[in-house]
Amino acid sequence: MNFETPTEGHLHWTEEEYKDGKKSVLKTIFILSAVTIAEVSIAIAYDKLMPNASKLPINLVMAVLSVVKVVYIMGIFMHVNHETPWFNNYPFAVYVPYLGNYSFRC
Repeated sequence: MNFETPTEGHLHWTEEEYKDGKKSVLKTIFILSAVTIAEVSIAIAYDKLMPNASKLPINLVMAVLSVVKVVYIMGIFMHVNHETPWFNNYPFAVYVPYLGNYSFRC
């Protein structure tokens, strides 16, 4: 498959729209990969450097990084970034307290 030219399913796109879409997908892959690599690296380093330390700090860091990914995924893949501010903030008003509660239990 040649990713440099639009495929049949995207014939209605102009060349510029196709390039913008491709750029957006690659940017999304890079951002989500970077945050995931950071999560895994921080968790491994914390476990190796401080094996007997409290798990609360690492749980909070993981919760914050998870929220970063959720915000980005909802904005890009679910097109929430084009909605009204109330709709944007409502899921996080429910999700963030849940993460906080989970972090304190672990």
